[in-house]
Amino acid sequence: MTRTTPHPDYTHLAFSVTAADYPALSTRLTAECVIWKTDRSEGASTYFLDPDGHKLEIHLGSLETRLAHYRDHPARA
Repeated sequence: MTRTTPHPDYTHLAFSVTAADYPALSTRLTAECVIWKTDRSEGASTYFLDPDGHKLEIHLGSLETRLAHYRDHPARA
């Protein structure tokens, strides 16, 4: 049986994808998976659930580009 809601913790796995692959992957995931979060990150991301309800993400960029963005744009309280 496929879950339609995420597990209650926030933890998720993120996978970096290339700019060439991102549009097709995002379109397919959006059509075939449950989307658990709206993208508000510094780069394009699609947040989806696997069939067991685990939170996953594909992201255009890398951990290094994401960390650099947040160093240059610290969150304001």
